[in-house]
Amino acid sequence: MFLVLFIILYDVALFDACFPTIAPDEYYPTATLPEYTTPIATTEMVTEKASISTTEMITSKITTEEMMEETTVGVVKKCDQCKTADIKTRVYTNEESLTFEEMPLEDGCKRTRLTCKREGVSTCRIVDALLEPYDPIVYETLPSLGDERYSTSFSTVLSCDDDGTYSGLETWITGGTKVKIEGIYCHFDQCE
Repeated sequence: MFLVLFIILYDVALFDACFPTIAPDEYYPTATLPEYTTPIATTEMVTEKASISTTEMITSKITTEEMMEETTVGVVKKCDQCKTADIKTRVYTNEESLTFEEMPLEDGCKRTRLTCKREGVSTCRIVDALLEPYDPIVYETLPSLGDERYSTSFSTVLSCDDDGTYSGLETWITGGTKVKIEGIYCHFDQCE
């Protein structure tokens, strides 16, 4: 029992030695008390009352269009600069054709009609425009801009985006998601 009491007292003495205390008379705060400061000299400030009548006030009326013109700075639209020559195309036979036909501008932006056509056959089960490059990570199957069944041609409209590249609606996989057009080839399936 005596040994337990000795160990407890010894531990308390060591614990108190780790945390020294500061006596109140040795504590000096960094801020000075108000009674030890010198007063600041003040001067009286003279103010005059402004007399502006409502007729002297200057008012300006800015229209919504002017505000929009001032706030839309730095936005450069390139939707009138797309070139079909920038789209990579591919055809497999002399009977196949892939053509672009410029259409009237829509809201100042270019549009073009893409047409896939096959000559020398009466009908094809499916005619579609497939996108390249094909990325198997993004698409499980070949992405398409649409198809025409039991025909010899397929046509769709591509629109020029603000960044100056053409895009179209991918219909086969996503059911209508807008995609950038880098390359296109026409696919004709089971033609007779």
